[in-house]
Amino acid sequence: MMKRIVIMGASSGIGLRTAEIFALTGWHVGVAARNEGPLRALKEMFPTQVEYEVIDVTRSDAPHKLTELIRRLGG
Repeated sequence: MMKRIVIMGASSGIGLRTAEIFALTGWHVGVAARNEGPLRALKEMFPTQVEYEVIDVTRSDAPHKLTELIRRLGG
């Protein structure tokens, strides 16, 4: 089974670099942040390993969006 991780705040800085490292080492990576551009770029770099969702944790739909991202990662 492929190892999986979800990283919030993955559109820049430590979150983005951590997501890249996990994807490079073979993990299935779910990334989330408010800024879609970097998430989309990460998906393009690792199309079979990265899933993303635009999530603003201050909004009421954040739990639903996180659940959807986890579902796309395989649970």
